[in-house]
Amino acid sequence: MESQLRRLGRLMRGCVLATGLLIAAMPATAQPGGGGRPGGGRGGGGEEWMTRLFLPDVTSREIDEMARTLGMDDDQQAAADAMLETYLDEFTETARERRTEWETLRDEIRESRDRSRFAELAALHAAWRGEKRTLEAALLDDIQLLLDETQAQRWPIMERNRRRLKVLPRGRLSGETLNIIDLVEKLDLSQEAAMTLVEPLGDYELDLDRALVEREAVVEVEEPRLPELLMNQDFVAASEVYRRVTAARRIVQKVNKRYARQIEALLPDEQASIFARQVLEKSYPRVFERSAVDRIAPLVQSLESLDAEQGSTVDALMASFERDREVKRMKAVKLIEREEATDTPRWERRDMSGAGEMDERRQLRQEIRQIEIRTLRSIRSLLTDEQIQELPADLLNELDRRDDRDRQNRPGDGNRRERPGRSRPGD
Repeated sequence: MESQLRRLGRLMRGCVLATGLLIAAMPATAQPGGGGRPGGGRGGGGEEWMTRLFLPDVTSREIDEMARTLGMDDDQQAAADAMLETYLDEFTETARERRTEWETLRDEIRESRDRSRFAELAALHAAWRGEKRTLEAALLDDIQLLLDETQAQRWPIMERNRRRLKVLPRGRLSGETLNIIDLVEKLDLSQEAAMTLVEPLGDYELDLDRALVEREAVVEVEEPRLPELLMNQDFVAASEVYRRVTAARRIVQKVNKRYARQIEALLPDEQASIFARQVLEKSYPRVFERSAVDRIAPLVQSLESLDAEQGSTVDALMASFERDREVKRMKAVKLIEREEATDTPRWERRDMSGAGEMDERRQLRQEIRQIEIRTLRSIRSLLTDEQIQELPADLLNELDRRDDRDRQNRPGDGNRRERPGRSRPGD
């Protein structure tokens, strides 16, 4: 009984914290037409979400892509461009009005901390999303009137391409944002190998599109409900919403995983290996993001002043770095897979933050950083002052910053030591 009470207390404290963070995260500024990163950055998540909410759903770049896909002539594209201008004028005016309404209500809630009014914000969101869809549909209907019979038959192809480019990156699960068609297009395939992929890629395009439509139908309705439910401490309803949203996201994830395996099996060995690696890295972009070592090592290896001994040492350091980092990365992949295998949201786990898993993630990130710092230090210690001056200062400064943080966080090492081969400004 006592342990249950402690667990309930952690949940309540976590909910209070989440409520404060959700209200505080409501962005004070962002303009329609502004810019703002499928895991991710990933401004903060609130600003990115708000910016996207008030961005137009059709752009001039999309009109150009439509014209290419549909084979529009110059007169047709000029008419479509004029329609777009009319759409953008109406969208901008309406978005400004809705944003003002939203910010006024947000400020009132922020001031009063009245959780019961959060439903009003959700209603404004839903109404605005409906208005956006209506404006978008009207523009697309008008553009279709410009098409001849042959072009009209290609319209569904254009819609699928557009949906894949716009909606696919909104995924949250590993592999959910994977674009297999894009990965295949970047492979150096023979005509014979490419022909074997025509049918499965065609099937993939149709299956992925159906999955995206199904996912968005659930996510657009359900996901905006989560903040209100958590603020009102309705954990049962919040968990049900979480499971429905996750199930919808898994539909896309499963389509991508199934076709990735199928395409890999059809590729020649060399291209299959390249494709499999790309699938892995694109499925877990934050795990496989490039580091300072990845950027600086090729520059060091290309230095004309690098002698043979230095070159072989750098090669050995890079081989060790890649091997050690890959072990940690694959542990991170397994951790994410384990997290995604459960339908249990974090507020139903040990505490509101899912502390155990977060600690594991934090530990792995720290271990990878230590491998990077150790490798960069070793590479730099090999070089002369003259060679170091040939390298980009921003990369070396990044090492300085990481090195300083590392020393500050290291127990019993309060005194910072000078790093070899690099003079500090003003010395």
